[in-house]
Parts: sequence; structure tokens; C-alpha cells
Amino acid sequence: MKYSIIIPAYNEAKYIDQTLTCLADYLRDTKIIDNTEVIVVAANGGDGTASRAKSHSSIFNKLVVLELPSRVGKGRDLRHGFKHATGEYQLFMDADMATPLHHIEVALKTLEAGKDIVIGVRNLATMHNTILRKASSRLSNLAIRILAVRNARDTQCGFKAFTRVAAATIFSRAKINGWGTDIEILAIAQIHKLSIAQQSIADWHDPKSGEGLAGDSQLKAMRQTLKELYIIRRNINKGEYK
Repeated sequence: MKYSIIIPAYNEAKYIDQTLTCLADYLRDTKIIDNTEVIVVAANGGDGTASRAKSHSSIFNKLVVLELPSRVGKGRDLRHGFKHATGEYQLFMDADMATPLHHIEVALKTLEAGKDIVIGVRNLATMHNTILRKASSRLSNLAIRILAVRNARDTQCGFKAFTRVAAATIFSRAKINGWGTDIEILAIAQIHKLSIAQQSIADWHDPKSGEGLAGDSQLKAMRQTLKELYIIRRNINKGEYK
């Protein structure tokens, strides 16, 4: 396979049907469906995401649904998905199509032109619509820049693409299971001096915005990310990503 698309999907039954249908149409329109494998990593959330995903196997050249018995986190799911990927160019995307599909072709062309990694960059100024969200975002971004990742305008966008070599370099060393995995990916990339292109996702949208986290949950998520950031910094200091 030339391309691999990995979709981590925990409790995504509400979105996975539309996402896979639209993705198959997009891959046909761009004439790469015959050279693309789609890998859905479904942690057991009890909502039928895996069975829904499997029902779309006939519309792809290759659709693999990997079922995991329990929820551990996005990091574990990504490592599992990339372990099974065979494409020369590999990317992961959110199961709810928060990043519109037309960005896939742009990212793949950037990789084919010579970059090792492409990361999506959202318009952060328009994303955080509460004082708490803005404050937590600024604090987190400052800590990320100081402790782990330099020069990345948006570490947390759920759209990242890699050459096969870059993906193997990163995911064979990655350890974080939670949302800090996106930070860890870029920290490892910088340690190994991989070239990174930042791709604007100006039309990024959050289909789950109406399901937003309450204040306590936002603070909990921020604390968890900062905790994982500390672990990443410790791993860097110990040379565990070399």
C-alpha cells in the first residue's frame, strides 16, 4: 500500500458511518482508493463502533478494524494502529472529521515533496470561547513550549501525517497513553531532527462542541495533559526517546 489512514475511534458510533462513507468517496474522487488502507482502531466502548466500521468494508480496497478490549487512551490506540500500517505515507485523523478531508491530499503531497511529518494547525484564536478555555490553552501552550516542543503553533490537532520511516521512529519510542501523546510525537520528532511542515486547517470544526466539557472536566483534562507533559520532559532528560 502507498497510503495508510489510521482512525482512533472510542465511542464514535455516532460519527463513524458518515466518516467512512465520506472518506471512501473522497479517496475515489482523488483516485487513491486502490492504493490506500484505512485502519480503524476501536477500543471497547460498548456502543458498537467496531461493528459499524466493519459494515463499510465493501466500499474500500482495504479496511482493517482493530478491536481493543479496553479503553486505555489515544496514545495506545495510535501505537496499535501504526504498528499495523503498511503504507509508504501514513496519517491519522479524528473519527468525527473535525479536519475536513480535503486536507489529506495536501498533507500527502507535502510528504511526497520531502517532508518527514505534516501537522495540522487550527485557528486557535477562534476555538476557545470561554475564559477558562482560553486561560487553560495559554497555560498549556506555554508549558509545552518550555518543556517539550519548540516552534509548533498547535500540538494538539488530531491530524498528523508521516513518512513510514518517521512513523516507525516515533511510534516505536512513544509511551504516553493520554492526550499528551500529540506532544510526545513532536518531542520525539525534534529529538531525531525530523523535518516538520505545519499545515493550516482554517476550516477545522468541532462536531462535538455541543457536547463540550464542563468546567471541572476542562480543568481535569488540563491537569492530565500537564502531568503527561512532565512525564515527557522526564523521559527526554533520561534519554528514553533516543
